[in-house]
Amino acid sequence: MEEKIFTRIFSLSQSQVESQRVDRLRPATEEIIKETQDCKDVVVLYGIRGVGKTTLLTEIARRDPQSFYVNAEVLVRLGVDLLDFLQEVHDRGYSRVLVDEVHSFQEWEKDVKIFYDSTRTVVWASGSSMIGLIAQATELSRRVRKIFLGPLSFREYVFLKHGRLLPKKTLDEIISQKRELARQIAPFVPSFEKYAGGEALPAYYSTKNPDVFMSILERMINNDLAYVREVDKETVDAAFKIMRVIATSPPGQVSYNRLARTLMKSTKFVISLLEDLNSIGILRKVNACGRGHKSVRKQAKFLLAFPFRKQLCTEYGAPENVGGVREDFFTEFVKNACYVRESGRKAPDYMADSKIFEIGGRSKGRAQTGTKGYILKESLDTSGNSIPLYLIGLLN
Repeated sequence: MEEKIFTRIFSLSQSQVESQRVDRLRPATEEIIKETQDCKDVVVLYGIRGVGKTTLLTEIARRDPQSFYVNAEVLVRLGVDLLDFLQEVHDRGYSRVLVDEVHSFQEWEKDVKIFYDSTRTVVWASGSSMIGLIAQATELSRRVRKIFLGPLSFREYVFLKHGRLLPKKTLDEIISQKRELARQIAPFVPSFEKYAGGEALPAYYSTKNPDVFMSILERMINNDLAYVREVDKETVDAAFKIMRVIATSPPGQVSYNRLARTLMKSTKFVISLLEDLNSIGILRKVNACGRGHKSVRKQAKFLLAFPFRKQLCTEYGAPENVGGVREDFFTEFVKNACYVRESGRKAPDYMADSKIFEIGGRSKGRAQTGTKGYILKESLDTSGNSIPLYLIGLLN
């Protein structure tokens, strides 16, 4: 590689490393850096746009002089082959290469595989297209370690905004220690509304620009969706209509058939598009509780990726869907939750770790969960089976 070209790449890369500097790193970033310090595998860092993947990569480069950060879009623009670049960085003595926007190269995984197998130099690969990264990373098989980075937990948000790092807890610990944890989290409860309203997304937290949400969604639909299906104007229009319906409807009241009638499409098309929007990270699919045929016969529940709902309601001129925001928050951090659906009577919302949870506001009572369930309230009430919803933000 010509020295002039390498110098240009190095200069642009260092400029981006410095531009990404933040006053305070989110705890998840610190934890990932610490846990991967001695990692010798290929690392694929994935998550939806705007969660701080670039910040994490540039922080590693800033701390470790043996790490070289590069945005793959720069290589494409300068006409540099990825494999040639990786070899050049290795030959110059670097022990770790951090490649951002790696999906800019159509078959990046093949170059990374060849390079890693021949040099055993650590490579980190990341980019904006979550589904594209995951799909192509399968080519790396046993060589790869996949790391997910999601939106800020409320615990992380409190740390960034107030400088207080609350403890991480399991669901069982939240239940058994709810009174003490409520006392610890109480001073920060007034911040929860802004957090759940959009500031849980690092890209919005740092800019306070509401346009970031629609910009991210537009890029996900126009670019990421193409990894899983053919995308034309009708598909794009249908995807945005689905988002609008889900964002502005009460949780669980969107059926396949009703959506099909609204979109004037077949039920098969609607189900397929919902599944694809879930796979690229715009929607969150929650399956019905049950075993075997019982669990798959029931329609899945589709929620929005947290914390997009409030901003979408504002974009569409709809009232804030508070119930939807609460359920988006719960299912974002309780990954193994399934929803309870029983005909003939109103049932609790979710089950996780064999425990039943009803999610609601301050006035929720015991009726729907019975004596063995828990009510997650947007309050600090810890009496009886009540648990402050905010405590879900302490989960690992």
